[in-house]
Formats: sequence, C-alpha cells, structure tokens
Amino acid sequence: MRLAATVFCFVFLLFSGATTARAEDMTALKAQAEQGDASAQYRLGYYYLKGLEGLTQDAKQAEEWWSKAAEQGNADAQNNLGYIYSNGKGVEKDVTKAEKWYRKAAEQGNVNGQYNLALLYASGDGIPANLEETAKWLRAAGEQGHAEGQYTLGEMYRRGQGVSQDYKEAIGWFNLAAKQEQPDAQNALGEMYRDGEGVAQYAKQASEWFQKAGNQGHVVAEYNLAMMYKDGNGVMQSNTDAWEWFLKAGEGGHAESQYYLSLYFARGIAVQADPEEALKWAKRSIAQGNAKAEYVMGVLHEDGQGVKPSVEEAITWYRKSAEKGHAEAQISLGRLYTRHSQVKRDFAEAFKWYQMAAEQENPEGQYNLGVMYAGGNGVKKDFKEAFDWYRRAAAQGHAMAQYSLGYLFEKGEGTQRDLVEAKKWYTKADEQGEPKARRALANLPSQ
Repeated sequence: MRLAATVFCFVFLLFSGATTARAEDMTALKAQAEQGDASAQYRLGYYYLKGLEGLTQDAKQAEEWWSKAAEQGNADAQNNLGYIYSNGKGVEKDVTKAEKWYRKAAEQGNVNGQYNLALLYASGDGIPANLEETAKWLRAAGEQGHAEGQYTLGEMYRRGQGVSQDYKEAIGWFNLAAKQEQPDAQNALGEMYRDGEGVAQYAKQASEWFQKAGNQGHVVAEYNLAMMYKDGNGVMQSNTDAWEWFLKAGEGGHAESQYYLSLYFARGIAVQADPEEALKWAKRSIAQGNAKAEYVMGVLHEDGQGVKPSVEEAITWYRKSAEKGHAEAQISLGRLYTRHSQVKRDFAEAFKWYQMAAEQENPEGQYNLGVMYAGGNGVKKDFKEAFDWYRRAAAQGHAMAQYSLGYLFEKGEGTQRDLVEAKKWYTKADEQGEPKARRALANLPSQ
C-alpha cells in the first residue's frame, strides 16, 4: 500500500564544506582519502559525482569512495550511497542496497537517512511497501526537526495510513512543519481549518494558512485561496482577487485553476471578456483531462467566442464533459436537444442528460426533469414525479421550480390541492423576481 496524495522527494545530502579548494588541496584530499580518512573519502566522492574541482564527473568513483567512507561508519556517505542506489544515479539501480545503506545512516541518527528510508518504504519500489516502517522513520526524522518528515507524518495521521487516523496528531505535526515555513504543511492546515477536520471550522484561519503557502508558490494553496475569494469564505468576496490567485495557480499548471481562468475570460468575470484567452486556458486545462474545461469549450463553440460558431462542435465538447459527470454540460445537452433551432429535437436524449444532472442534486437539472415529466416529453407524463423534482429544486432556491411547485399545489396535480402551500411557493419565486409568480399570486383564488 502506498502513501496517497503525498509527494516524496529523496534527500541527497550535499557536502556542506568549502567547494573551491585549490588544486594542491585536492592532492592533499586524495592523499587523506587513500590513507583511510572517512571525511576525506566522503568529500572526494561528492566531487566525483558532481565533476567539481577539476575532476571528471564519475559516478563509479563516487560510489567507490563513498563505499569506503560508509564502511567506516560515515553516516552522510551511507545516506548518499542509498540515494544513488535507489535512483540509479550513475550506477545500476539496486533498492536492496539502498535500503541497507539508508538504514545504516538512519540507525546512526542521520536525519536525511531516516527520511529517505521512510520514503523508500512508502514507495514500494523494489521492496514491499511498509507504511508502519514509514511512520516509524518519519517520526524519527520529525523529532529531529525535519520539516518534510513532519509534514509527511502529519499526512499519514490525517489519512490513517500506517497509523490510526488522528487529526490531533496530524495538526501537531503540520504545525511543527508550518513553523519552518513548509508550504505543504501550511496548505494542509488551511484545508483542515476550512473543512473542520479535527478542529472547529474556521475559514479565516484557513485563508491565512493558504496565503502563507500561496506566497511561497504552492499551487494548490493558490487555488484554495482563489476559491476562498470566489466564494467569500473567510475573506471578503472578490472576483478580482480570485482571478489573480487562479492566474498564479494556472501558470503553475493547476488544471482546475486553468478551467476557472477560461470561465472568467469567457464570461468577463473580473477581467474584460477575451475569447482567445478563454480558449487558451481551456485547452491547457483539457490537456490535463479537466471535464469542466471541456464544458467551457462547448460554450465557446456554441457562442462563437474565439472560434467559428458550431453547434456540432459544441455538442461534441458538451458530450465529452457530460460523460465525465459535469452537470452543467449535461444540462447544456438537454437544452440543445429540446430547444435549439439547429439541433433535431430529441426528448429522450434530453431526458437522459437532465436526469444525470438531477441525480447530482443540480437544481437546474432537477427543474428541467420536472418539466419533462409534467409535459410527458421523453417520458410518460407523471405529475407526481414532476412534483418531486420541482420540490427538490425549489428547496435549493430555484425560482422557476418554486413557481412550478406552487402551480402544482394550486391545481392539485401530483399532490393534494393546497392554496396555502401554493401561495408560499409563489411568494418565494416572486421574491426572486420571477414574473410568472407575481401574476399567479394576483390571480390565486382566495382560500
């Protein structure tokens, strides 16, 4: 079993001393290494791996000198041997050797060895995955202050992988890493405060953590903060701020942010409508398989924004998106098949797509499904079914569904006649500015 949704990066312990020694110093260093000085052997191995100080880059020489130092117990050399064996860095990949040397370094308290050993067990690459060992060595690294180890252990507690799920433990480890400005941990804290995972839901605190991580270029945090601004959740609602953060994340390759950029440019939200920009961002998002961006592409083709108008192309894109479950694309297909002048009317096809959207609790889909049942279009006429779908959409604030529900109560179709309920739903629709509801209220019989 692999640790999900956590990005691992093996740590290669670079030599931290001077790397600008003169040629005569290298002669002395080689002499020290040949005399068995483990520190000199370690440094010489580093120079060979990197091709520094006049040496020809030679991974085999690096392996040879680090092996000599490692056999003498040099933990940094042991960790670096583990690295080159686990990655096949200039040598034949050998995960068994990597595990051996990482463990030797880890057991000496080498923090990078501990972290790398943990990740090796998490990867299951060449050895059986062992998340219990992963958690054990992450804890060892985390207790020495290794920020990535602290964050990753926090994710394990958050998800209950290799350890019992424990939000309190997760937050504790995330906080330790976040204090060291570890952006993954900052974003994770933001998500937990936003969603109320193990803490009281606190949107303002969430937005602050997203801001900290976003300021470091963490693309998921940038997207999360954009959504907070879009929805006015924990921050003052601002489409302009949302757009700016979507742009940062989109330029960093975040597919969902690229979708929102395409939508904003298509609809002129926070920026001047720009079909070419909308098309550009939609294509980038689609390249990553984003179904919502396929829907935007359908809109652009239907409206002729940035492309030649084509209802056939629009249907193609809507269908791609709809088949992946995107409700708005499903509704668009239903609309085209029922009332577009250039599309052959097909009530059965429209019913299918409206039903898919309705079953996702989309109020527009629910309302239109009610219309299909009430009219007997694409399905046998059934006012009771119409009533049920209108009611579900009306409960979500859909004005036309509220009006239609009032109408069924007034006429006693699909339910018992109830003028009090009719008036209630007509009033709700009227309060949203639905003109049919106002007329219905004026003509409603007295009770």
